[in-house]
Amino acid sequence: MLVAIVKKIKEFDWFYKRKLIHLSSISIILFELFFGKELLAILIIFVSFLYFVSEVCRIKNVKFPIFQLITKNCSNKKSLNSFISQPLHFALGILISLLLFPKQAFYAGITALIIGDCMAGIVGRNFGRIKIFYNRKKTLEGSLAFFVSTFLFLSFITNFHLALIVALFGALIESIFVKYENLIIPLAVGSFYLLIKSFYIFV
Repeated sequence: MLVAIVKKIKEFDWFYKRKLIHLSSISIILFELFFGKELLAILIIFVSFLYFVSEVCRIKNVKFPIFQLITKNCSNKKSLNSFISQPLHFALGILISLLLFPKQAFYAGITALIIGDCMAGIVGRNFGRIKIFYNRKKTLEGSLAFFVSTFLFLSFITNFHLALIVALFGALIESIFVKYENLIIPLAVGSFYLLIKSFYIFV
């Protein structure tokens, strides 16, 4: 049975392996709650440094344990020909949000990045049919998945109207950007959350 499970994991598409790791990053919220932002920041910097070293070693055909195995299993063959920077953008987006924003804005930003972007990718890949006119690499179905999943999670940390507005904004941002979305989404959504929340004070 164990052999069969391992075989299934090996056959599992690289895209879904990457999204699974992406989705598991939501545990960052629990880590921050129990250990604080300072320790989380140190952990992100440390892991990012190890990943950077691993990628440099991989390009130079030098073995680096664990990280290279994950990279090779969670990337397509074309991207393996060069330095893969997306995980660093992902970590940097989370780190800047952590240091820059108060707790709720940080949660809003990384919820959009981790949950929303992940669901947009999965739904868009499997069910995406309607291309967005201003970005043919994105689909309406993917953007709707981003909106719904982000809205549901944000509803746990803020009120209905704020969650709705921020999720809509996040879906718009996700539908526009492709290359640096891991960096842009948490910063844009976190900033917008603060802006809208401050506006709510006066209405």
